[in-house]
This record gives sequence, C-alpha cells and structure tokens, in this order.
Amino acid sequence: VRLAVTGSMSGPDVAAQLRLLGHANAAGEGAVADVTPLTARMDTLRAFVEAFYVPPDPNAPPIEDVEEVEEFLTKGKKGKKGKKGAEADEDDGAVVVKDGEMPTVCEFAKMDIRVGELVEVWNHPESNKLYCEKIDVGDAAGPREVCSGLAPYFSLEEMKNQRVLVVCNLKPAKMAGFVSNGMVLCAKSEDGSRVEFMEPPEGVAVGTRVLPEIMDGGIEPLGANQVKKKKVWEGISVDLTNSDASEAMWAGRRLVADGKPCKAKSITGGTIG
Repeated sequence: VRLAVTGSMSGPDVAAQLRLLGHANAAGEGAVADVTPLTARMDTLRAFVEAFYVPPDPNAPPIEDVEEVEEFLTKGKKGKKGKKGAEADEDDGAVVVKDGEMPTVCEFAKMDIRVGELVEVWNHPESNKLYCEKIDVGDAAGPREVCSGLAPYFSLEEMKNQRVLVVCNLKPAKMAGFVSNGMVLCAKSEDGSRVEFMEPPEGVAVGTRVLPEIMDGGIEPLGANQVKKKKVWEGISVDLTNSDASEAMWAGRRLVADGKPCKAKSITGGTIG
C-alpha cells in the first residue's frame, strides 16, 4: 500500500499522499506538478508483486493462531491448538522412535492386534445383528467395549468367555449408537456361508500382540489417528487370509502370538476380517 500511494517503500506519510492524490485526481491526471499519477503508481506496485509474490502453500493452515502457523513452518504439519512438539505428536498418534529402538517398517506391525477374551456379551438394543461386548485385551483400564456384527453367526452362549483376536488401534466408531473401541477378527468361508473366530493359541496371555512370524524392524504400533490417516488397516486387511491348515496368514506369512499360530476351527482358504 505504501508503495502504491507514496511511490516508495518508506518515507512520505500515506494519509497526506492520499489527500494529495485526491486533489490531483479531481484536477485531472498530470494537472498537478510533481505528483506521480495513481495509475503509474499502481503499475509500479503490480511490477513489484509480479517480481516477488510467492503463492501461498495450499497445505498451510488458516492463519487463526500464531502458534499453529509457527508450528506448521517449523514442523511441516498442523499441530493441535496450544500444543507443540512431542505432546502434539502423541495426540496425533505418530510413533516417536527412541534411541536404540528400531523403527516400525512392517505394515502389519503398525496395527495393534492382541489376544483378547470376551468377559461380557449382550444383545444390541437397537439392532438384532449386533452384539455389544466387553473384551479383556490387557488394558490397564480394564475391558474395552466393542460392538460386532456376529449375532447372525453365534449365540450369546457361544460368545461368552470366547478367546479372540482384537484390532485395538482403530478409531472409536459408533454402531447403531454404541461406541465400539475395536474389532473382533473372524474367518469367513469362500462362499460367505460360514464364520468362525480366529482364535489365539492355547495358554497365550491376554494382551499378547499378534505379529507375522517373519518380519523386519520394530513392533511399536501406530496410534489410531495415524492408522486412519495412513489407511494402514485398509492396506493390510486385503492380504489377510487363512491357510489350508486354517492358520491366520498375512501376505503369505503366518500370524503368531508368542510364536504360536492363530487358527480358525475348520474354515480353510477363506478371508479374515
């Protein structure tokens, strides 16, 4: 604005120049000596902008909070308002690799799939296809609530005390109004007519991670936000199958808990989900 009005980046008072330009404009362009016409000044400003203007980054956050902008510039991503550094990373669910730790490079290991045990099951009050469950997966806070579409395949009696595999780092999701904090994994036959639990090995403790038998890198799972953002579950779930021996497989590798295979009762050659 100063350049356009005064003809320079510093110096003359902007308000005074505006009054002078007003008089000059009323008298007609060129009528007042030593006054650069506004059109010429706008041409100067246009040339300046074309020479030095940098288009805004489309990924930049809206300028609502100075801390957010500073964080975007220093970290390359938007953090939560009022939080910086490691605290923002923790909320985002990104894995921070500590000294001496191996980064998690195996896609499956980015998921937190654990051995669990159903401790309570009841019918969903709003849907005859859903069960509401409390499952012990080793959380310090106690059993977590999960909702599963298993009512067409298992009775309440068959569900009680069943040992299962549970996906534990998906974002909570509402299922007919009930907030589900995980997903129970089952095998489904090729024709879709039969469903069986993918069961952990006998004697393996609740909370034990399920991982590929052969893998590289660390085993620290991602947080739920990162799993959703990076679509990790969508990426690995397409390669989940069970073998001719009913064992859980991912990308051709056996899935094990404490070194022992996880299996369905009888389904072979099906999918897992």
